[in-house]
Amino acid sequence: MSVPSPLPPAREQTVLRPLPPVDWIALASMVLVIAGTVVLAAQIPGTPSLLPSVVLLALAAVLAAAAAVVLGRVRDFAARIFFRVGRWVLLGYAVIAGMIELVFLLNDVRGAQLVTMTLLLALFTLDAVFLLAFGVARYQPAD
Repeated sequence: MSVPSPLPPAREQTVLRPLPPVDWIALASMVLVIAGTVVLAAQIPGTPSLLPSVVLLALAAVLAAAAAVVLGRVRDFAARIFFRVGRWVLLGYAVIAGMIELVFLLNDVRGAQLVTMTLLLALFTLDAVFLLAFGVARYQPAD
């Protein structure tokens, strides 16, 4: 004798469609952000050279923008799910990023160092939100 499940039956079909590699582009952006952060943080509390971190930040920003533009051109995509998931993930990551920013301030990171670290943190947050929202939406039926 089988017991009826209180849950609805699982979907039998997963939506698989070819999509451009926007997740890999966003991941490359995230790797550049992490590298820029490590380069900069390794030189603090001294006076670090900002050039390597700023160059990595600029390259990461170009890749993040490219991922967004490429995804924006995809017609067969669950954009509503992407933005619904993205809003909630952004809320969580904004809280985390705010706490990390507070740590920067409490540890006397100031001036151009603080601006660079803040921009790196902001781009990391956007990359993480993009990757998580895309990871969910890619397997959902298109809008």
